[in-house]
Amino acid sequence: MTRNFIVVGDIILDRFIYGNAMRISPEAPALVLDVVEEKHSIGGAFNVFSHLNSLGGSTKLISVTGSDIIKYLDDFPEINNHQNNLILFKDSSRVTSIKTRLIAFYKLSYLARFDKEVTKEINSEFVDKIIEAVKELLNEDSSLLIVDYKKGVVTEHLSEELIKIAEMKKVRVFVDTKKDDISSFKGAYVLKPNKIEFREIKLRYQLSEYNDIDACKILIDKFKLSNIVLTLGAQGIISVNELGQVISVPGNEVIIKELSGAGDSVLAVLAYLIHENYSMYEALDAANNIAASFISNGVTYRAKQGDLFKNVSK
Repeated sequence: MTRNFIVVGDIILDRFIYGNAMRISPEAPALVLDVVEEKHSIGGAFNVFSHLNSLGGSTKLISVTGSDIIKYLDDFPEINNHQNNLILFKDSSRVTSIKTRLIAFYKLSYLARFDKEVTKEINSEFVDKIIEAVKELLNEDSSLLIVDYKKGVVTEHLSEELIKIAEMKKVRVFVDTKKDDISSFKGAYVLKPNKIEFREIKLRYQLSEYNDIDACKILIDKFKLSNIVLTLGAQGIISVNELGQVISVPGNEVIIKELSGAGDSVLAVLAYLIHENYSMYEALDAANNIAASFISNGVTYRAKQGDLFKNVSK
């Protein structure tokens, strides 16, 4: 079976600046970071795309960036390396999302983060361009992944239209969203919030008095979802399906190097293995392994077959 994955969503450029913070500035009561090392990676939908690409999938990424993305190409060569598989629409009214983190080596203390971005929704012109691109690429051997970091690419209309297209072509849709309003993802095969995001979803739909599993069952019925996969960090992952069946895999004990982006790896592995006809339990177990590898290795780690099947047999 062809491994054909279409990823739609927000691209975020991540800059990590590491150093020693051993003194206070004479100008203000603030730590001074003596810079030793910089690392650059690309997060959001690109992180999902990169994991799938590393696993051997035929993967296309569709997104909207600012026209300024050109000036970042030297620092983020992955964009150039994958140009044939990227469909990036450039909007002159936007700036490309870039997050810069300052991190002290001692216990990897997170000192500060500053963001440069525009988070307003893309206009109808770019929505239509994405829809047309997906229509052209999607076929019955595809899986569609929607990665919504609330940076403006995944509008309500876009997500509804993409799911309609997928339903017509009998394609599974995997969704990771930062939104608490999940109504536009009605009919998705997998909705994958983390525990903080799910708390906000429960609050929005007045489900706070319900435990997570019962809340999942209610939301699955309300929005015609096939599965909700809930990532719980060190507590592992649970999933609930449309039949009310619950699967749970325990977390892995690892030394944490980086948390940002672990959920992207989970979404990519789930889509990859379910496309390959592995069971949900096997897919969750492998996704848990890859998330642990990502957290312990850092943001430049990409899913590897050897890590994927460490504890999984077909």
